[in-house]
Amino acid sequence: MKNLPLRIGWILFTVLLFGTAGVFEAEAETPGYVKVVSTNPAVRSKVDSSLSEITITFSHPMKHSSYSFQPAPAKPDRFPERTGEPIVSPDGKTWRFPVNLHPGKRYALWLNSPFEQGFVSEDGTPAEWYKLIFKTK
Repeated sequence: MKNLPLRIGWILFTVLLFGTAGVFEAEAETPGYVKVVSTNPAVRSKVDSSLSEITITFSHPMKHSSYSFQPAPAKPDRFPERTGEPIVSPDGKTWRFPVNLHPGKRYALWLNSPFEQGFVSEDGTPAEWYKLIFKTK
């Protein structure tokens, strides 16, 4: 009986963790909620340093005239060297940023952040904050 509070705590934790999974999925599908759908490289991946562009795909078409591709404040030395202007797909959902990556380096950057909300949908809704971290071989 002395472990009963601990068991009840684990049961509540499990219910909260798994019982709310659908809530987050519903939020992602809500009209007006703009999020990053995918990136290349993927978060926390290890990629070849010959990769010449970072690709970001959003859930909604984004304004072509506004973006926020910036260094992580605590790690400005981990920002990839940009080699050109972003290239936007005709539907406005996919952005490609030309970069020059170096072998054996960790990279960290924000796509929107608490300080900069440059990625906005065509209706003006800012995309969620997204931190992209990866390293090269």
